[in-house]
Amino acid sequence: MLNNKPISLTSKEFSILKVLMQNQQRIFSKSELYQHVWNQTEADGLHTVTLRKSSCLSNGTKKI
Repeated sequence: MLNNKPISLTSKEFSILKVLMQNQQRIFSKSELYQHVWNQTEADGLHTVTLRKSSCLSNGTKKI
């Protein structure tokens, strides 16, 4: 909840937020975040990976 209002996050947005909150003292590279959230390496289609992650991060940030 934020300001006593529920926040609706997608599963990926929630996963990103969870990883970041559990590791507040750490800075993640794109590869590391992708590995934690999507459980894959980003070797295939780096540009697509970047767009997908950017969208999740941007949307999640706007919501909170």
